[in-house]
Amino acid sequence: MRLGGSLALPISAGLNFFTPSEALRWSEVKMSILEGVGWARKTVYLLIPSLVSTMAVAIIAVPAESKVETTKLPPAATTSVDFAKDIKPLLENGCLKCHGQAQPSGEFRLDTREGALRGGKNGIDIMPGDSAKSPLIHFVARLVDGMEMPPKGVGDPLTREQIGLLRGWIDQGATWPDGVTLQVPPQSGVPVNTHPAAEKTGAATKPLPPAANRKIEFVKDIQPIFAKSCYACHGTAMQRAGLRLDVKSIALKGSENGPVIVPGDSAKSRLIHLVAGLNPNKIMPQAGDRLTAEQVGLLRAWIDQGAHWPDGLDPVNEKRNHWAFKSPVRPSEPKLKNNKWVRTPIDAFIAAQHEGRGLVPAPEASRRVLIRRLFLDLTGLPPSPEEIESFLADASSNAYERLVDKLLASPQYGVRWGRHWLDLARWAETEGYEANELRTSAWRYRDYVVNAFNEDKPYDQFLREQIAGDEIVPYSDRNLIATGFLGSGRLNNNEEDKSVQRNDMLVDVTNAAASVTLGLTMNCAQCHDHKFDPITLQDYYRFQGFFVPGQMNRLL
Repeated sequence: MRLGGSLALPISAGLNFFTPSEALRWSEVKMSILEGVGWARKTVYLLIPSLVSTMAVAIIAVPAESKVETTKLPPAATTSVDFAKDIKPLLENGCLKCHGQAQPSGEFRLDTREGALRGGKNGIDIMPGDSAKSPLIHFVARLVDGMEMPPKGVGDPLTREQIGLLRGWIDQGATWPDGVTLQVPPQSGVPVNTHPAAEKTGAATKPLPPAANRKIEFVKDIQPIFAKSCYACHGTAMQRAGLRLDVKSIALKGSENGPVIVPGDSAKSRLIHLVAGLNPNKIMPQAGDRLTAEQVGLLRAWIDQGAHWPDGLDPVNEKRNHWAFKSPVRPSEPKLKNNKWVRTPIDAFIAAQHEGRGLVPAPEASRRVLIRRLFLDLTGLPPSPEEIESFLADASSNAYERLVDKLLASPQYGVRWGRHWLDLARWAETEGYEANELRTSAWRYRDYVVNAFNEDKPYDQFLREQIAGDEIVPYSDRNLIATGFLGSGRLNNNEEDKSVQRNDMLVDVTNAAASVTLGLTMNCAQCHDHKFDPITLQDYYRFQGFFVPGQMNRLL
């Protein structure tokens, strides 16, 4: 979206946007930032002046915390590294459980060349030719707290020799033969557990905790375990490997790897093998505390007793069933005992409520009352004595309708009703905050809104012009003025940290756009899922993503 004359590129454009030489410069610039700021999420805006057609602002999300101490890295292999012999087995055995085709962690795939070189949601992870600058090496060498790969408790860390092979492979250009797709290898070399079907989990010979020797109640004993330790990855928001443990039918059906619960036989149940940690490379949950022996015993007893799961416990999203979130359906008009008063379908519904409550309509208003109501409703001003007398003297049958048309065509109509929109759009003639600087061009957006009402502009066009007027073809100054909606919020020009200032502006425009278009207070979902409306934290930042590529210059 172009705002204020600059072009902003969405990150989805990626390296495909640039020529090979420009892509290389882009990688160098990006990597220099990664080196300097480390690894906590932060939005960074880079100017790429090498583009011929225009100066572009590319937005990337990179981590930021502390500088990685690359001196602690194991040395890279100095001999020639063979992908098929040295790298393929390492990636397949150590990485594909979390970075394969199915729901790759961090959106980073290591099963294909394209996925490996593209990187994950935080950016490029492999820098061909420079392993010391490759985040993948930092992660597997466990130099970044909270970003260890494989994650703690999921698998054994890579040895220094394995990291050296990876480093050597990257330093030698990260060669990956065309058409080679990696696969998770079968667990043929893992000792077979004495429990049947253990080969499906690669379970070792470690014994299972004993099952509890009492009657198990699902709601009291099992559901709390699922809620605390399983729903994060196998609940409403996410279903890793296709497994969902908050819905009875889906849980009993199993995952993409087959059934995980075998009612009547916990020893054959894949779920028990995973939570008991029979295979140190496949332990659930992957994050958080491991299940205790007592908890595993409860799960075993529940399964051995038939895995009884009462009906009616599946989560029901009652919020999304609210009438306000359903498409309108035209209802049939109610039948009335007396429809003498009814002139329009809306009158029929009002009259039906009157009949049900034993009420009768008020008598028809006099002409003097009607003209006053019309003027106040449509222009916000009372009629003059001359206008009242003229209306009272008009004996024509359509005098009321002609007065309505006259007021709708008056300039005061747009002023009166445009004011409501300007209030919603946060419009003001000053910036707000302590300095409260004057916005010398604020009148332009105000007049745009007033004229839009007077011209009876279609609502969808009214919204498009204000949200993306700078992108509408053919270009017009009037459409650009309409984008004043995006910059009408308060602006703290005293903020020294411009990244904070920009975030404040993004939050402001996100909340305002949601309020005026959806009628919802979406701002509650900035920090957590909305407590009342069906809006998740993820929904909020997806919505905000529409505004991120724009540059909020002085629009007013």
